Amino acid sequence: MNTGINNYPESLPSPEKKSWTRRDFLQVSGIGLLGMALPVYTNDPLKWNPAKLSVQLYTLREQFKTDIPGTLKRIREIGFEWVETAFWPDDISLQQAAKYIRDA
Repeated sequence: MNTGINNYPESLPSPEKKSWTRRDFLQVSGIGLLGMALPVYTNDPLKWNPAKLSVQLYTLREQFKTDIPGTLKRIREIGFEWVETAFWPDDISLQQAAKYIRDA
């Protein structure tokens, strides 16, 4: 394996390469995606706040047909604090939806 200052490891394509194979592209893009997936720390790693997980209500549309307040309370009991509200049954107004969420 060649690892000099201006040389790249043989397993990665060099930037001077005129054309890359699909495998070269996938290797380099995979490394880039991995770097993006790692948490970004500030100067103080204790200040890192991970993204908040939520439940998309559309995935619970069958449960919503029978018990909206109970379904939302169960989501809260499981530990979710956030929901994605892209779905509500047609007969529920936004004011009713907001009340259901607040009450859960």
